[in-house]
Amino acid sequence: MQPISRSSWYPVILLGLDTALIAFGLWLAYFIRFETGLIPPGGGHEPLNYLRAWPFVTLLLVVSMSFMRLYDYGMRTFDIEIFHRVTNGAFLGIGLFVLADFFMRAAEFSRATTLLSLVTVVSSVSLGRHYLSLWLTSRKVAGIDVRRVTIVGTGRAAAALAQRIADNPQYGYHTVGFIAESGEAASEADQTALEPRLGHLRELRTLLRAHEIDLLIVASPHVPHADFVEIFKRCEEEFVGCKIAPDLFEMMLRDMQVENLEGIPLMSFKETPLQGWNFILKRLFDVVASLVLLIIVSPVFAVIAAMIKMESRGPIFYLQERMGLDGRVFRMIKFRSMHIDAEADGPVWSRDHDPRRTRVGRIIRTLNLDELPQLLNVLRGDMSIVGPRPERPHFIDQFKQHLPRYMARHRVRAGITGWAQVHGLRGNTPIDERLKFDLYYVENWSFWMDIKILLMTLWGRRRTVHG
Repeated sequence: MQPISRSSWYPVILLGLDTALIAFGLWLAYFIRFETGLIPPGGGHEPLNYLRAWPFVTLLLVVSMSFMRLYDYGMRTFDIEIFHRVTNGAFLGIGLFVLADFFMRAAEFSRATTLLSLVTVVSSVSLGRHYLSLWLTSRKVAGIDVRRVTIVGTGRAAAALAQRIADNPQYGYHTVGFIAESGEAASEADQTALEPRLGHLRELRTLLRAHEIDLLIVASPHVPHADFVEIFKRCEEEFVGCKIAPDLFEMMLRDMQVENLEGIPLMSFKETPLQGWNFILKRLFDVVASLVLLIIVSPVFAVIAAMIKMESRGPIFYLQERMGLDGRVFRMIKFRSMHIDAEADGPVWSRDHDPRRTRVGRIIRTLNLDELPQLLNVLRGDMSIVGPRPERPHFIDQFKQHLPRYMARHRVRAGITGWAQVHGLRGNTPIDERLKFDLYYVENWSFWMDIKILLMTLWGRRRTVHG
């Protein structure tokens, strides 16, 4: 059975839900304005006028939100981006109504009711979609409304994809097994994640039928391009969805932009939107946010500093070289969580249950409190609140040798939290996976994306490994 959220009827269900919620939001604005006594009485209260306008404004708002592509097939139920679209749709719909009323002058309406309508409509639609999303997610986590997935590939990319699916049941995918192809062999550590093996790619039609597959994902850079036509053909014949998880090179090609020079196409990597006014806006936000947060957490600073000083000799803060914007090296500030001779033999990756940590260090690292002094780096301009995690120059010299475009992540300021971190990619996790998320952030930045990352960080939607 196809999951509800994947049904072709689902956009119609969302449309019906939003229509009811919009109508409720408009009624709620009227009720608050005229029936509760919270707002002093004024002009514009002719109930019949509001009753006549009610269906018209509801329809206008539904049409406005459809312009925001809220009912496209495959659109998510609710997240920060959807909230943004709902808000824009409400502004557009209410704005068009105000404009029409100004020219037609058919009736008098309260300005307070109009402003309240914006708040109540956005709140009603957002809350309704939020709880619908929670209900759908609970069904998927419980194993209801899931899609049976098979992965083409037996290498590292396939193992990473299978692990990501297993760690995120809320997306409604269940890996049935793997289809082998000629190519990269998995490491010994990945072998356990690559079971069961269903068969070989040449048996694709039989395997799709035998295991009742809903979705096939190609996660191997070694499938010949000529075979993709056959794979898509077989999936289409068996009414099975087909997706491709691109390798790093394909990600690079996808992120190219083309400039036309008198008929000659010139290709280059996408520029980051974080330039000009966007750059200034983000910097202003960082300065204000870091100042406010430093004032709020100053008592916590004092307590942690006292605990570190009482437990062991040595400095309170630990300064470590990291690389930031445009490859500039800066000294990142952290509370010291290890013994002072922890790196006597050279820099190494931190790990779970690191024996080099002090007792206080274990506590503050578990709670991520050791990173609070990085707010000073943000205030100084070395870092941002949100951005790719800064790495040490020692390790960067190694990464850039075998990871194409690794240095492109330094086109923006490094951050305390970021797109990769909120997806569980911190500490001892694959660098190539982190890079994909970092490049996506660099090339698709928006202020709303930063807000989304901050909310995901605060809500702790991903359990991460400290790094």
